[in-house]
Amino acid sequence: MARVNLWLARRMFRMKASDRADLYDTLQFYLDNYKFETTLAALAERRLQRQEMYGFMLADWLHSLRSGRSLADVLTEWLPADEATIINVNAREKKDKEGFELAKLLADSKAQMIGSLAGQLAMPVMAILLVLGMIAMIGVSLVPDLVRGQDVSKWPWAGQAVVGISDFIINWSWALLLGFFGTTVVVVMSLGRLRPDTPGLGRLRPFLDYFPPWSIYKTIAGAAFLLSLASLLKAKVELKPAIAELMRSSNAYTRYYLELMDDGMSSGQYTIIADCGLLEDNTANTIADFLRLSDSFDIAVEKMGNKSVEFALKRMALLSGSLSALMGFVFIMTLMFFIYGISSAFLSVYTNFSV
Repeated sequence: MARVNLWLARRMFRMKASDRADLYDTLQFYLDNYKFETTLAALAERRLQRQEMYGFMLADWLHSLRSGRSLADVLTEWLPADEATIINVNAREKKDKEGFELAKLLADSKAQMIGSLAGQLAMPVMAILLVLGMIAMIGVSLVPDLVRGQDVSKWPWAGQAVVGISDFIINWSWALLLGFFGTTVVVVMSLGRLRPDTPGLGRLRPFLDYFPPWSIYKTIAGAAFLLSLASLLKAKVELKPAIAELMRSSNAYTRYYLELMDDGMSSGQYTIIADCGLLEDNTANTIADFLRLSDSFDIAVEKMGNKSVEFALKRMALLSGSLSALMGFVFIMTLMFFIYGISSAFLSVYTNFSV
C-alpha cells in the first residue's frame, strides 16, 4: 500500500503546479529558522497523521536524505526538471530558502498558464464532444429505425451519406475508439518528444507548431524556459552554465532549441536565444530590443521572465479563441448537414408511403 501511495503522490504532485507552489511557500517560511531536514520531519509527521497524500512524499524525501542520497537525486524523482534544477543550484550555494522562493515563482506562473489554458479550452472541447455525441446519437439511435424496410438507393445523396455514416459508426465503433485514443496518445507523446531534427517526421514539427495543441505547447514551453533561465540568473549562475543546466533537465523538444542556443553562444551569437524560434514573437522581439538598449543579456532575460507569462497568456487566448470559433463552425455545419440529410430521407419515405 505504501508503494501505491508513493506512486499516486508522485504523479499528482508533478501534475499540480499550484500544490507545488504551496509546498515551496511553506518550506521557505520554515527555512528562516529551521534546517531543511528538521522542517521536513515536522511537516511529514503532521501530514502522515492526517493521511494526506503529500505526507508520504515528504516522508520519502526525509528517508532518502537520511539514507545518504543527495537532494538533487531526491527532488528529480518528484519535481518537474526545471523546478528541481533551480532548487538544486541554490542548494549547492547553501541557499535553500532562495531556491524554494524562485521555484515557487516558477510554479505559480505555470499554475496561472495551466489554469488559463483549461478555462480557454473548455468551449472548444465541449463543442468537440457535442459534435461526436450528436453524430453517435443520430447514427446509432435514429437512422437504423428510419432505414428499416426502405430502399436507400433511391434517397437523395445527403440521406444516403447519413446512412453510410451510421453504418460505419455501428460496424466500426471499436476501430473509431481505438483510433481516437491512439491518435490522442501519439499527439500527447509528440508534444515533448518530436524534435525538428528527428529523422522522418521531425520535418513536420515546424509546421505543426502553427496549430493547436502543438502551438499552445510551444508557447508554454517558451515561457517556462525563460522563467527558469531568469530564476537561474537571479541565483547568480552565468548565462552559458544556466543553459547547460536546463539542457540536462529538459525534454527532447526544448533541448533541441537549447542546443541551438548553446552552439550560437559558443560562437558569440547571444541573440540566438531570442532568434532560435522557441520564444513567442513578442517576447523574442522585446528581448532583442532590450539587448540593443542595455547591452546586457542577463538583465534582458531577468526583466522578461515574468513578462513572458503575460505574452504567453495573450497568445493562448488568441489560439484558443480561434480553436473555439473553428469548432463552433464545425458543429453548426455538421448539425446542418445531418438536419438536411435526415429531412431529405424523411421526405423520400413520406413520398414513397404516399405513392
